[in-house]
Amino acid sequence: MATRFLGRVPIRQRASSTPKTGDKSAIGADTLVALANDDDTENNEESIVAADETRTAAEATEAEARTRCRRRRSGKVTMNHTTTAANASDRSLTPSERLDLGFWGLPELVLARYRQRGIGAMFEWQAECLGVGSVLDGGNLVYSAPTSAGKTLVAELLLVKRVLETKKKALLILPFVSLAREKMFGLQALLKDCHVRVHGFMGSQAPPGGMKRADVAVCTIEKANGIVNRMLEEGTLTELGIVVVDELHLLGDPSRGYLLELLLTKIRYMSSKK
Repeated sequence: MATRFLGRVPIRQRASSTPKTGDKSAIGADTLVALANDDDTENNEESIVAADETRTAAEATEAEARTRCRRRRSGKVTMNHTTTAANASDRSLTPSERLDLGFWGLPELVLARYRQRGIGAMFEWQAECLGVGSVLDGGNLVYSAPTSAGKTLVAELLLVKRVLETKKKALLILPFVSLAREKMFGLQALLKDCHVRVHGFMGSQAPPGGMKRADVAVCTIEKANGIVNRMLEEGTLTELGIVVVDELHLLGDPSRGYLLELLLTKIRYMSSKK
């Protein structure tokens, strides 16, 4: 069965090479980030980004970063470096500046967590995705890359920036309960000191109070559709600042694809009425 895409930024080279950039689809609350595997790519090699900083250096800055992250979340302090789509695509910047994770305006504590995972820089194609159109200012992005090429890093960076900078909620949609649970734990560890509430909506799991208790909702397709319907009924869909859809090619799935398409259509329609 042919997979249907609402738009795509195809990346058919290895992760270290430069992607082609193309259609920037407009399907979001404020922002939609959709990830899809490019199964036609021959060399789906795992991408590993080595950080220059050591674990010791990251831990040394953690106490100070925790305080700054709390203040940032409460609105008492602004980002040290607000990166917009305009300066992200600034041709005067050197490649090393754009590829450094610290360039993109993330809180120090989040950067420290990434360094602990061995991530301190990104590939050129990831930086290009972040510079497409107005994605950093609330625009939409649909992109694909080989398995394990680093799609998640782009989506996480956009999600974290959107939640912290706009104080709005995020919806992260994954196809399976196991993937959703794994991502929930990962984001909770990444954001645990930033006063960002990450909760899972999957299977029989959901926090008391639903979306009122969550800043980031990690959910399956079915749960995401229920969340969107509830927010439409309550008139709170404007609280949603970013929607991230992993495995977008499931739009072509005969059993669940229609549900994913329905919830994205509802979000897109309501966004167009702003």
